[in-house]
Amino acid sequence: MQLPHGAFVVIADGEKYLILENRGDHEIMDLRVLGHDEIDVPPNRDLVTDKAGRMADSGQQRSAVGSTELA
Repeated sequence: MQLPHGAFVVIADGEKYLILENRGDHEIMDLRVLGHDEIDVPPNRDLVTDKAGRMADSGQQRSAVGSTELA
C-alpha cells in the first residue's frame, strides 16, 4: 500500500481508535501516532431494556411489539 506524505490513517473499532499520520513518503512510510482513545462500553445486557411486549389491537387480536435495541 502506498500512502502519500501527510496522509492520515484511522484505525477504529467499537471501543477504541488510533489516528496515524504518514511523515514519510509514498515509498517508505513513517506512521506517527497523532491521537488515540479508548472508551468503556458496558455489556449489552446492561444496555438492552426489557423483552419485547404485546399490545392490544382492535377486537380480540394482539400484536407483538419490536424490542428496543438500546435503552
